[in-house]
Amino acid sequence: MFAYKWQGSGLSNVTGSNNDVMSSWENESSRNGAWYKDADGRGECNNMLAWKSTSYVGWVDNDDMSSWRMNNSC
Repeated sequence: MFAYKWQGSGLSNVTGSNNDVMSSWENESSRNGAWYKDADGRGECNNMLAWKSTSYVGWVDNDDMSSWRMNNSC
């Protein structure tokens, strides 16, 4: 795990060595979230639905997350 974000948290960029390294995610909150392939919420948007997880985002999306939020889905 490289990061944790509280439910309701707004958009932030993934920085440094953590940029473009996400392969899986887990959302243990009651709020939907989203991650983006580019910084500042740009590029393709992918949902991280409340109380859901994925053990592998797939080869197309692997290592592509550059920004994310936990205050709304796409």
